[in-house]
Amino acid sequence: MKRIIVALMIIVTGMTALNAQQAKSKFKPEGKWQFEAPAAPEGYTFGTMDVTFAENKYAVAMGLPGGGDYKLPAEQVKFENNELSCKLYIEGEEISISLKPEGSDKMVGKATYSGGDIPLTCNRDKEKK
Repeated sequence: MKRIIVALMIIVTGMTALNAQQAKSKFKPEGKWQFEAPAAPEGYTFGTMDVTFAENKYAVAMGLPGGGDYKLPAEQVKFENNELSCKLYIEGEEISISLKPEGSDKMVGKATYSGGDIPLTCNRDKEKK
């Protein structure tokens, strides 16, 4: 009897962990995002980020104020372990971005460059989802 109870507890615990993991993996970063980085240098404190998924890979393009329709394409874009990461090059400077979801319409993380880490917040653009 004890073995049955222990076996059932293991199964229930395993299923709970699996369901929690599946819930986390349901986040989809694709879409249009508005980003804020208040601690960034002037001109880089806000903008847009477009995340697309095609041919089994992600792509990111960043738009900055005053850039018109021009978007900076990101390199080495990955979405693994519920984290979106990529690299951008602005004015010869490499910027590494890493973001994790907080709910379905928000991502938080940082942009790292030679000057240090800058907190970064992205909110899904609901009008252009």
